[in-house]
Amino acid sequence: SLCKEFQGLGHKVTLFIPVFKCNSFADLNELQTVETEGAVEICGKTETVKYMTAICESGGFEVVLVNHPCFAEKEAVYTYTENEQKADPAHVRGNGHVDALYMDVLFQKSVAAYGSIVPRSEIPDILHCNDWETAPAIFYLKDYQALYSEYRNIRTVYTIHNIAYQGQFGKNELWDTFGLVEGWYEGALKYLYKGREDINLMKGAMIMADAVSTVSKTYSHELHSPEFGMGLEGVADIIRGKMYGILNGIDYDEFDPENDRLIPYSYNVNNFYEMKQ
Repeated sequence: SLCKEFQGLGHKVTLFIPVFKCNSFADLNELQTVETEGAVEICGKTETVKYMTAICESGGFEVVLVNHPCFAEKEAVYTYTENEQKADPAHVRGNGHVDALYMDVLFQKSVAAYGSIVPRSEIPDILHCNDWETAPAIFYLKDYQALYSEYRNIRTVYTIHNIAYQGQFGKNELWDTFGLVEGWYEGALKYLYKGREDINLMKGAMIMADAVSTVSKTYSHELHSPEFGMGLEGVADIIRGKMYGILNGIDYDEFDPENDRLIPYSYNVNNFYEMKQ
């Protein structure tokens, strides 16, 4: 709904999504039949990803589909299915994918690297990331900006929906998993936790993003307190000047209770109490 809203305001919007077996393309038009290949470096290893573009029919914005075997072989986005458990008992139905973190890193790097295969005029002005899972894309973009001039005008926005989920890992994962050099630890990701030297992806994104948003003005104020800041209230204080509270919204065309065929009773602002009875 956010992409649709921005597109409607006259901005050019591109949404990146990985391609799993369960993806539906019913809402996509102008789907490219020829994929564009790109090389992504992860911890000294080169992965080949393929990009396809399409247009979302309901929103009118561009969609970039990121294809790689580690996505395409999965029947569901977050967990294994019954069929996958039958094929491999180690892949227990309902459990998360054993390579989930690797898939996440590959996707973030693929997004950041997309600028290297499109014309300079198609490189975006703003990269918008959400929560800890997409925080690494900001770090990878910063690395690219230090090396390639075509990336240097891109600005970043980082949105926090729930600061309790921060993406905290051992320091050894800095390079072993995320492929980030040692300087990133002292520069933004350092997080001391119960005597351990950890990294905190949300903390790093809050510091490195050009702007940070939360789901409401109230929540943006709450994050400065120990009760709600979850250990990052000090970071919230530091970035106070670039943090904004923007009330979360929905797509009123898609989620309209007066016309929603998926609920048993239709209602509107004038009769909702009557229908509730």
